[in-house]
Amino acid sequence: ATAKGYQGGQVSGLTDGQGPGGGLTGDPGGGGGYGGEGADKAAGGKSGAYGQTYGADLYPTGPGSGGGRGDIRAGTGNGGGSVWIDAAGAVLVNGVIRANGGSATTGHSGAGSGGAIYLYAGSLSGSGVLEAKGGTGDWTAGGGGGGRIHVVMGVGSELAYTVAGGARGTQLTAWPLGSNGTYRISTVSPDVTVRGLPVSHGSPTPYPTGVSAIPLGTWVTNSVSSPADTAAGQRF
Repeated sequence: ATAKGYQGGQVSGLTDGQGPGGGLTGDPGGGGGYGGEGADKAAGGKSGAYGQTYGADLYPTGPGSGGGRGDIRAGTGNGGGSVWIDAAGAVLVNGVIRANGGSATTGHSGAGSGGAIYLYAGSLSGSGVLEAKGGTGDWTAGGGGGGRIHVVMGVGSELAYTVAGGARGTQLTAWPLGSNGTYRISTVSPDVTVRGLPVSHGSPTPYPTGVSAIPLGTWVTNSVSSPADTAAGQRF
Protein backbone atom coordinates (compact mmCIF):
# COMPACT_ATOMS: atom_id res chain seq x y z
CA ALA A 1 0.00 0.00 0.00
CA THR A 2 2.98 2.34 -0.51
CA ALA A 3 1.91 5.77 -1.83
CA LYS A 4 -1.74 4.61 -2.00
CA GLY A 5 -3.04 7.22 0.42
CA TYR A 6 -3.99 10.88 0.02
CA GLN A 7 -2.58 12.58 -3.06
CA GLY A 8 0.36 14.98 -3.02
CA GLY A 9 0.01 18.56 -4.28
CA GLN A 10 -0.46 19.04 -8.01
CA VAL A 11 1.00 21.44 -10.59
CA SER A 12 -2.14 23.60 -10.43
CA GLY A 13 -5.38 23.60 -8.54
CA LEU A 14 -4.86 21.44 -5.44
CA THR A 15 -1.23 22.35 -4.84
CA ASP A 16 -1.29 21.52 -1.13
CA GLY A 17 -0.98 17.90 -0.09
CA GLN A 18 -4.36 16.25 0.45
CA GLY A 19 -5.52 14.68 3.72
CA PRO A 20 -5.79 15.92 7.33
CA GLY A 21 -1.99 16.23 7.57
CA GLY A 22 -1.24 17.44 4.06
CA GLY A 23 1.93 19.49 3.57
CA LEU A 24 1.44 22.99 2.23
CA THR A 25 2.70 24.60 -0.95
CA GLY A 26 6.01 26.44 -0.73
CA ASP A 27 9.54 26.28 -2.01
CA PRO A 28 10.35 23.81 -0.64
CA GLY A 29 7.00 22.12 -0.13
CA GLY A 30 6.02 20.76 3.27
CA GLY A 31 6.14 17.04 3.99
CA GLY A 32 2.88 15.28 4.85
CA GLY A 33 2.15 14.32 8.46
CA TYR A 34 0.25 11.47 10.15
CA GLY A 35 1.71 9.62 13.15
CA GLY A 36 4.61 12.10 13.07
CA GLU A 37 4.89 15.61 11.68
CA GLY A 38 6.24 16.14 8.20
CA ALA A 39 9.22 18.44 7.76
CA ASP A 40 9.55 21.70 5.88
CA LYS A 41 12.65 23.75 5.06
CA ALA A 42 13.79 24.23 8.65
CA ALA A 43 12.64 24.27 12.22
CA GLY A 44 10.91 27.62 12.35
CA GLY A 45 10.57 27.69 8.57
CA LYS A 46 7.42 28.64 6.74
CA SER A 47 4.70 28.66 9.35
CA GLY A 48 2.50 25.58 9.11
CA ALA A 49 4.08 24.29 5.91
CA TYR A 50 4.80 20.88 7.39
CA GLY A 51 1.96 18.38 7.77
CA GLN A 52 0.49 17.98 11.24
CA THR A 53 -0.26 14.76 13.11
CA TYR A 54 -3.80 13.38 13.27
CA GLY A 55 -5.67 10.19 14.08
CA ALA A 56 -5.06 7.86 17.02
CA ASP A 57 -2.55 5.10 17.68
CA LEU A 58 -5.24 2.73 19.00
CA TYR A 59 -7.15 2.30 15.73
CA PRO A 60 -4.98 3.54 12.87
CA THR A 61 -7.31 3.03 9.95
CA GLY A 62 -7.00 6.10 7.72
CA PRO A 63 -4.36 6.62 5.02
CA GLY A 64 -1.37 8.96 5.16
CA SER A 65 -1.34 12.51 3.79
CA GLY A 66 0.40 13.89 0.71
CA GLY A 67 3.30 16.32 0.50
CA GLY A 68 2.98 19.93 -0.62
CA ARG A 69 4.12 21.20 -4.01
CA GLY A 70 7.46 22.98 -4.25
CA ASP A 71 7.93 24.74 -7.60
CA ILE A 72 5.69 24.37 -10.65
CA ARG A 73 7.15 20.96 -11.56
CA ALA A 74 5.33 19.43 -8.57
CA GLY A 75 6.63 15.84 -8.24
CA THR A 76 5.17 15.45 -4.75
CA GLY A 77 4.81 12.20 -2.82
CA ASN A 78 1.44 10.64 -1.98
CA GLY A 79 0.68 9.43 1.51
CA GLY A 80 0.90 5.74 2.38
CA GLY A 81 -2.24 3.64 2.17
CA SER A 82 -4.05 1.71 4.89
CA VAL A 83 -3.72 -2.02 5.62
CA TRP A 84 -6.22 -3.79 7.92
CA ILE A 85 -5.80 -7.48 8.83
CA ASP A 86 -8.28 -9.03 11.25
CA ALA A 87 -7.79 -12.76 11.89
CA ALA A 88 -9.06 -14.65 14.92
CA GLY A 89 -6.77 -17.58 14.08
CA ALA A 90 -3.08 -17.89 13.23
CA VAL A 91 -1.23 -15.29 11.17
CA LEU A 92 2.19 -16.05 9.68
CA VAL A 93 4.11 -13.10 8.22
CA ASN A 94 7.40 -13.87 6.48
CA GLY A 95 7.39 -11.02 3.98
CA VAL A 96 7.11 -7.24 4.26
CA ILE A 97 3.79 -5.44 4.70
CA ARG A 98 4.30 -1.87 3.45
CA ALA A 99 2.23 1.27 3.89
CA ASN A 100 5.06 3.73 3.24
CA GLY A 101 4.72 7.31 2.07
CA GLY A 102 5.70 8.16 -1.47
CA SER A 103 8.95 10.03 -2.06
CA ALA A 104 9.00 13.32 -3.97
CA THR A 105 10.68 13.07 -7.36
CA THR A 106 11.33 16.66 -8.45
CA GLY A 107 10.42 20.30 -7.93
CA HIS A 108 11.66 20.79 -4.35
CA SER A 109 8.43 19.10 -3.31
CA GLY A 110 7.38 17.46 -0.06
CA ALA A 111 7.09 13.73 0.52
CA GLY A 112 4.02 11.83 1.67
CA SER A 113 3.60 10.55 5.21
CA GLY A 114 3.56 6.90 6.11
CA GLY A 115 0.17 5.21 6.17
CA ALA A 116 -1.50 2.82 8.60
CA ILE A 117 -1.25 -0.87 9.49
CA TYR A 118 -3.68 -2.51 11.91
CA LEU A 119 -3.01 -6.21 12.52
CA TYR A 120 -5.16 -8.37 14.78
CA ALA A 121 -4.12 -12.00 15.19
CA GLY A 122 -5.16 -14.76 17.58
CA SER A 123 -1.58 -16.00 17.22
CA LEU A 124 1.24 -14.23 15.41
CA SER A 125 4.52 -15.60 14.08
CA GLY A 126 7.08 -15.18 11.34
CA SER A 127 10.17 -13.23 10.37
CA GLY A 128 8.29 -10.48 8.54
CA VAL A 129 8.46 -6.71 8.81
CA LEU A 130 5.77 -4.02 9.11
CA GLU A 131 6.60 -0.69 7.46
CA ALA A 132 4.82 2.69 7.62
CA LYS A 133 7.71 5.05 6.86
CA GLY A 134 7.57 8.60 5.59
CA GLY A 135 8.81 9.32 2.07
CA THR A 136 11.96 11.27 1.13
CA GLY A 137 11.74 14.95 0.18
CA ASP A 138 13.18 16.27 -3.05
CA TRP A 139 16.29 18.48 -3.31
CA THR A 140 15.68 20.97 -0.49
CA ALA A 141 12.46 19.62 1.01
CA GLY A 142 12.10 17.66 4.24
CA GLY A 143 10.73 14.14 4.60
CA GLY A 144 7.21 12.96 5.33
CA GLY A 145 6.22 11.97 8.85
CA GLY A 146 6.02 8.32 9.84
CA GLY A 147 2.67 6.56 9.88
CA ARG A 148 0.89 4.48 12.52
CA ILE A 149 1.05 0.75 13.31
CA HIS A 150 -0.97 -1.14 15.93
CA VAL A 151 -0.55 -4.89 16.44
CA VAL A 152 -3.05 -6.75 18.63
CA MET A 153 -2.26 -10.40 19.34
CA GLY A 154 -3.23 -13.20 21.64
CA VAL A 155 -0.07 -15.30 21.66
CA GLY A 156 3.06 -15.47 19.55
CA SER A 157 6.03 -13.26 18.76
CA GLU A 158 6.36 -9.61 17.84
CA LEU A 159 7.35 -8.72 14.28
CA ALA A 160 10.04 -6.24 13.27
CA TYR A 161 8.65 -2.82 12.34
CA THR A 162 9.54 0.73 11.34
CA VAL A 163 7.57 3.99 11.47
CA ALA A 164 10.59 6.18 10.72
CA GLY A 165 10.20 9.69 9.39
CA GLY A 166 11.33 10.23 5.83
CA ALA A 167 14.77 11.53 4.85
CA ARG A 168 15.39 15.12 3.83
CA GLY A 169 16.47 16.13 0.36
CA THR A 170 20.12 15.92 -0.52
CA GLN A 171 21.10 19.58 -0.80
CA LEU A 172 21.03 21.22 2.63
CA THR A 173 21.48 18.75 5.44
CA ALA A 174 20.36 21.30 8.04
CA TRP A 175 16.81 20.84 6.82
CA PRO A 176 14.94 18.32 8.88
CA LEU A 177 13.84 14.75 8.64
CA GLY A 178 10.20 13.81 9.00
CA SER A 179 9.24 12.94 12.58
CA ASN A 180 8.81 9.30 13.56
CA GLY A 181 5.30 7.89 13.64
CA THR A 182 3.65 5.71 16.29
CA TYR A 183 3.85 2.00 17.04
CA ARG A 184 1.69 0.14 19.53
CA ILE A 185 1.43 -3.54 20.49
CA SER A 186 -1.35 -4.95 22.64
CA THR A 187 -2.20 -8.41 23.91
CA VAL A 188 -5.74 -9.69 23.98
CA SER A 189 -7.11 -9.84 27.52
CA PRO A 190 -10.42 -11.69 27.56
CA ASP A 191 -12.85 -11.03 30.37
CA VAL A 192 -13.46 -13.81 32.91
CA THR A 193 -16.43 -13.49 35.23
CA VAL A 194 -16.15 -14.98 38.74
CA ARG A 195 -19.62 -15.55 40.19
CA GLY A 196 -20.37 -14.33 43.68
CA LEU A 197 -22.39 -17.26 45.07
CA PRO A 198 -22.38 -18.94 47.46
CA VAL A 199 -21.47 -15.96 49.62
CA SER A 200 -21.02 -18.23 52.66
CA HIS A 201 -17.96 -19.76 51.05
CA GLY A 202 -15.91 -16.59 51.34
CA SER A 203 -13.99 -14.56 48.78
CA PRO A 204 -12.45 -16.22 45.73
CA THR A 205 -8.73 -15.60 45.06
CA PRO A 206 -6.68 -14.54 43.18
CA TYR A 207 -9.57 -13.28 41.05
CA PRO A 208 -12.28 -11.67 43.17
CA THR A 209 -15.98 -11.63 42.46
CA GLY A 210 -16.80 -9.81 39.25
CA VAL A 211 -15.04 -9.41 35.92
CA SER A 212 -11.28 -9.73 35.58
CA ALA A 213 -9.17 -9.35 32.42
CA ILE A 214 -6.42 -11.92 32.00
CA PRO A 215 -3.95 -12.69 29.19
CA LEU A 216 -5.18 -15.12 26.56
CA GLY A 217 -4.09 -18.70 27.25
CA THR A 218 -3.73 -18.26 31.01
CA TRP A 219 -4.82 -21.30 33.06
CA VAL A 220 -7.03 -20.01 35.85
CA THR A 221 -7.79 -21.82 39.10
CA ASN A 222 -9.58 -19.81 41.76
CA SER A 223 -9.58 -21.00 45.36
CA VAL A 224 -12.21 -20.12 47.95
CA SER A 225 -11.23 -20.32 51.60
CA SER A 226 -14.13 -20.88 53.96
CA PRO A 227 -14.26 -21.79 57.64
CA ALA A 228 -17.62 -23.39 56.90
CA ASP A 229 -16.12 -25.82 54.41
CA THR A 230 -12.83 -27.48 55.40
CA ALA A 231 -12.42 -28.88 51.88
CA ALA A 232 -12.77 -25.33 50.53
CA GLY A 233 -14.28 -24.76 47.12
CA GLN A 234 -12.85 -24.20 43.67
CA ARG A 235 -14.05 -22.27 40.70
CA PHE A 236 -12.56 -22.40 37.22
